[in-house]
Amino acid sequence: MPTPANFTHRPLTLSSSPLVLNPQGPGTFYFAFGSNLSPTQMAIRCTSTPTRSSLPIAIARLRGWKWHINKRGCANIAYTGNKKQNQDEEMDEVWGIVYDMSVEDEEILDGYEGVDWGAPEAIRNIERSWGTDYARERPTEQGDGRHNKVYLEVEIVEWKVKAWEEQLGNEKIRVLVYPDEYRTEEGVVRDSYIGRMNRAIGEALGLGLSEEWVSKVVRPVIPEGVEASDGYVGGDGK
Repeated sequence: MPTPANFTHRPLTLSSSPLVLNPQGPGTFYFAFGSNLSPTQMAIRCTSTPTRSSLPIAIARLRGWKWHINKRGCANIAYTGNKKQNQDEEMDEVWGIVYDMSVEDEEILDGYEGVDWGAPEAIRNIERSWGTDYARERPTEQGDGRHNKVYLEVEIVEWKVKAWEEQLGNEKIRVLVYPDEYRTEEGVVRDSYIGRMNRAIGEALGLGLSEEWVSKVVRPVIPEGVEASDGYVGGDGK
């Protein structure tokens, strides 16, 4: 994999931005939907500024996307565009935790997510299977990576940090998301991932993630009763 020097990080929060003022310096709102729903895991992974990058700042949901376990056996999301909700069809949505992650920890998390830092810039404004809106937001092609990096708009359900609520209000914010665009078919969860997901589910529900969504979407494919060992946060694609 190319070195991180070949990739330009795009912080979403700045120390001097009139729109998103962050006294802690440049960072990125990161939307976690898998095992990183666990602040415990985030604190172990994000070794640069763990107290910042592992602090949940909001509960949010992403409309028009579907959560699933993919062929690699881990959580993934796929774009469907289904944002409508009526009596005949339910809306696709993904619930998650938003963190304010430092640029340094973003680089570390890129490694865990298997980002190809040498992937080329995405072709803009080209309609593909996921639609034009998503195409505009892609920073790079996935290349040889396990995940791509995209920047999408999520709806804030509940702020967990009052300072961010006072600054941004109950509005939508742009966040970093790591989808795997190559493996979007349904798969079977791998054994080494179940314990970490159970830890993530327990911690996320304690923070206020939707119990209804977890019961309907996540629990059917993540069996209970398997726990992750202390300090185990995966790595090298595991």
